Amino acid sequence: MKQLKPELYSLYRRFESIKQKADKLLAKDDISFAEVRTLIREYNAAVADLTAFDVKAHIKEIDEKEALSIEALLDMAFDAVIFERKPVNRLNILRSVLLKIAIRCDGALGALEAVVKPKLPPDTVNALRGLRDELNKLLSEGLDENIYRTILIAIAECEEGHYDASATIASRPITYIKEQICGSAPIGEMVKVLVSKGLIPKDREDEQKLIEAVKKARDFLAHRVNVYAKPEDPLILIGVAVKLARIYMRWLKIVGN
Repeated sequence: MKQLKPELYSLYRRFESIKQKADKLLAKDDISFAEVRTLIREYNAAVADLTAFDVKAHIKEIDEKEALSIEALLDMAFDAVIFERKPVNRLNILRSVLLKIAIRCDGALGALEAVVKPKLPPDTVNALRGLRDELNKLLSEGLDENIYRTILIAIAECEEGHYDASATIASRPITYIKEQICGSAPIGEMVKVLVSKGLIPKDREDEQKLIEAVKKARDFLAHRVNVYAKPEDPLILIGVAVKLARIYMRWLKIVGN
């Protein structure tokens, strides 16, 4: 991110937060109209700021009338029960609005990325967004918040082109999870444990890649002055950190913690 555009970076984070809230609501079994209405207003405020910054994005606000029509449809759903008409599914109505918010946030994020994150190639940007989405999903499934926040910071540093910082931060959860699973034993022991419990397939190539990634993480955390991150290093380490976070959650269930 360019130092001259901190407001746009902050706006990027707002749209990211709104999308995350929409995704969390979409995963719920019950959604209230008040929750959706609050998110609509938060989204509209962000869109207004996006327009004020003159960012080229074909993103529209969600009209207040649309929100009112949704409320009317909810009343219809109630009336349908009374008058024995075909019922309107309240959750489907609310989910359609949340999905619209999530999709429009994706559009805003894409437009903002072109402004605040011009250093990274599109493939890297897309890969990081995919990892962020997967990380948010793991959080909703119970991932430890400290692991979540650490990996999230590593992603943010990588997005800004801070490769050494990103690689070092991504190495922390990798090393932490390794120590939780097998203590100070060699890295190969962790792989054996994971294979024995069915958490990773017994595949020589995959096992070797995991061992190499954990060794790389150890090197970054050793504060060696001759270790520098290449552009691809943080993306590899973040990917491994997310993968291990998912495995670690399953491992905890197996060992009963």
